[in-house]
Amino acid sequence: MNEQKKPTWKEFEAQLIAKAVTDETFRRELIQNPKKVVQQEIDKESGVKLPAELEVKVIEQPASTLVIVLPCIPVETLSHDELDQVAGGSVPNCNSGFAKNPPYCGLNPAWG
Repeated sequence: MNEQKKPTWKEFEAQLIAKAVTDETFRRELIQNPKKVVQQEIDKESGVKLPAELEVKVIEQPASTLVIVLPCIPVETLSHDELDQVAGGSVPNCNSGFAKNPPYCGLNPAWG
């Protein structure tokens, strides 16, 4: 039995973006109903349910604007290794206590 590797959160996000760039109907639906569309796409991968309290936002970046998304605020002091991970763009480990309830935790075992 050959089990397919589940994507990381960044890979999943990249898949959403790629689809939104090439499929105008999908893009409109993602902007109008982000949580519903993200859940539908997760269902194709794993069927894991998004937490009811999780808010999903999709922001369409204007050509004349630079959007920088900051990670959630850490709830405890970070070690040098954890700071290096954040600075390097890594997603924090959901089980490390590094961030309080990041929204992607629990969605895919590979994400944390």
